[in-house]
Amino acid sequence: MAETAEKGMVSGVNHAFLHKRTSAGYPMGQLATPDAPVQLTVYGGYKIPGIVGWVPPVPTAEIAVRKAGQKILGQSRLGISSFGEGQLTLSDLDETFLQIIGASTPDVATHTEHSMSSSNSQAFDLPQLFLTVIGGFQNDGGTNKFLTSSYINVQVQPIDTPMSQGAGDNPNAMTFSVIPSTSLRMPTGMLFSAAALAVQDNKDFNWRDHNSSNKGVAIDTYIDDGIATTFTLTYKPFSTDATNITNIVTKNGVATAPTSIVTTTGVVTITPGTADDIWVVVYPTDFVLV
Repeated sequence: MAETAEKGMVSGVNHAFLHKRTSAGYPMGQLATPDAPVQLTVYGGYKIPGIVGWVPPVPTAEIAVRKAGQKILGQSRLGISSFGEGQLTLSDLDETFLQIIGASTPDVATHTEHSMSSSNSQAFDLPQLFLTVIGGFQNDGGTNKFLTSSYINVQVQPIDTPMSQGAGDNPNAMTFSVIPSTSLRMPTGMLFSAAALAVQDNKDFNWRDHNSSNKGVAIDTYIDDGIATTFTLTYKPFSTDATNITNIVTKNGVATAPTSIVTTTGVVTITPGTADDIWVVVYPTDFVLV
């Protein structure tokens, strides 16, 4: 069934993912060198454990105010002066998450019975990432769905570990500042200019999705070698659709239908392109690993 624009209640937060980002704006999973992917490899995002909450950034607008005779006669918005910062809260100290966002690499080699790490406070250029957060969404008809919200060019500020004598839920939760910027490309790999979103200047800092499958979506990227005809997704897809209706598949940013997608194995069959072609698959799933 075709999906429509809806309104409803957003409730809870269920999943969150980090992806490294290439300089051209493609998601590249957990690859440390996202601009140098390896052929025949599928790159899936890092599923963040312990997601507690997400407060999105609130842009700040410049305002011109017209005053005369001790009165305000009017005012108008001049445009955005800052995108603001988001707040991502996790229940856990997660050293893998910290490494992905730009903290130090955990060192378990120098002293093998110790895991050492640091905040890497002198790092100037933190990694540019995709942050995807998935929460519940109930529409006016009472149907429970999921709302996927992806921030397509962010940097996350590493922090140290809080400690306290507090009790209750998550007494030492970790809250990270998330600094967004814009991208020309959506998480699907497609340019904003190729979609019907009509965003100003064909770029933005976020992308949202709800779908008729009533699922959250996963994002995988596959690097073609020009020969192989199959690759395997990270999670079992909900649908076998191979027509870019339910499962979104792009090659080098252009919607490209695969031959088939198998729900039980996650195998995607394609007509191979040329070496280093970038295939991105955005697919509804229950997040069951293949």
